[in-house]
Amino acid sequence: MENQNSTEDIDSTDNKHCAFDLSLDQVNLNIGDPIKLQIGSESCIVRLIGYLKDKSFIVSMPDGVENPIHPEMGQSIGVRFSCDNRSFVFNSVINHATADPFPCLYLAYPCSIQPLQERLYDRVRVNITGVVYTADDESTPCVVHEISIGGALIELNAPQGEVNDPLRLILRVEINGAQFELTLDSKIRSVRLGESGANILHGLAFHDLSEKDILALSAFDLFPEINPHR
Repeated sequence: MENQNSTEDIDSTDNKHCAFDLSLDQVNLNIGDPIKLQIGSESCIVRLIGYLKDKSFIVSMPDGVENPIHPEMGQSIGVRFSCDNRSFVFNSVINHATADPFPCLYLAYPCSIQPLQERLYDRVRVNITGVVYTADDESTPCVVHEISIGGALIELNAPQGEVNDPLRLILRVEINGAQFELTLDSKIRSVRLGESGANILHGLAFHDLSEKDILALSAFDLFPEINPHR
């Protein structure tokens, strides 16, 4: 087994994969470190029990009372962990679930793991209504919950694309007495259910911003109490 310091934040959104992969034995994991499991739209935190190279990756069983995941053999699963202030992910499959001698999951050992590039800008919590346009120029209203120069977290009634699909976000805001209409070209970085389970959250990464857009977005860090016109 390999060892590593415990992690802190393993639930940051809107990260992206770097251009290179690593093997699991190139990072240091401690037994007992937190591991995030993702099955579809559901996720939970478990603990690392151990792993054997090219054989299995073993974690504690999700708590059926506190977590919604009910693992089944053969299910695809996303695995995420952090070490040395970096985050890593890999895809796996549940090979075995057992309660003897203690509850745990045996996951397929990863061929490689992918380091994640953390977002460059801190998000500011907001509550802004806007409109998004798909590549087919279809529009739908949305609510922006977080925003920064780098991207946004928006809530929609239905999915408006998949990861890496383009999406244009239009916002009308008033900042320090000045009116701004922002046209923010972006790519979808994540799609998941909202807390209520009724709406869909989309993580966006902005690109090709104009100087006006950058100026307006920067103001959210300076004036986080901004209450734009609805």
